Amino acid sequence: MGYDTLSANDMPPGDPREDSKLLMIARDEDRILLTRDGELARRDQIQALFLNGERLEDQIRQLICASLIIPELRLTRCSVCNNPLIPITEDDFGRLKRKIPDFGTTQEPVLWCRQCTRAYWEGSHTSNMRNRITEISKNDTVLNVTEVERSDDEA
Repeated sequence: MGYDTLSANDMPPGDPREDSKLLMIARDEDRILLTRDGELARRDQIQALFLNGERLEDQIRQLICASLIIPELRLTRCSVCNNPLIPITEDDFGRLKRKIPDFGTTQEPVLWCRQCTRAYWEGSHTSNMRNRITEISKNDTVLNVTEVERSDDEA
């Protein structure tokens, strides 16, 4: 969706201080730590957010309801390594064309990641993702109203 992200999966496995390091990174870099680990989320309720749902759609909906993300797809960052995407030049295009034989059949503007050389363009996959985000955000309004009504009844 175009957000600058880090993943705990990128950290070396088996570090007993991993949770503390994640919280420190979140504080130092003014990031929000998204987690399904309730204990970790309770350790810093400002920088950490417990994700209630297990399904990606439910997690995205929760982030939309919390106004932490805007429900739109932006091709600004590489989905593999998180580096910024840049417009492709003719020289870069030739290099990618040799590496990926069927690359270059699109008429859309092409962006690419200089770090891992992955290419991005507005194709059917992007269109499908946009449609999916639209559907998730439509459902978000219904969920949000239901949650508010339920919390008012409990008060």
